[in-house]
Amino acid sequence: ENFALTVYDMDSSNSSTESVTVCGAARAATTKGTHLVEHPSSGPCRTFESTTYGLADNNPTHPKTLTAEQLANSVTFFFPDSRSEFSVNFAVSGKRFETAGRNFL
Repeated sequence: ENFALTVYDMDSSNSSTESVTVCGAARAATTKGTHLVEHPSSGPCRTFESTTYGLADNNPTHPKTLTAEQLANSVTFFFPDSRSEFSVNFAVSGKRFETAGRNFL
């Protein structure tokens, strides 16, 4: 594995939940005590969904200075050397009309 993609700040609002689906990764990793749940899937795709509420004030600012909470809201996907392409789908489920948007970092 020579390529990794990390998705940070996977959290929820009062009325919506963020998820990310990545197809083509060899594996994925979260921290112990993660706030994400992985949904079972068949085939080459892996889906992770947030389970905790988050605000803009807990968004990460640098990947080398993450708090425990920020790490718990992150997932890293690892890709094999032979992978020439992959797909990523970000989604927000729940109520559509919020007063503020959702950030994907």
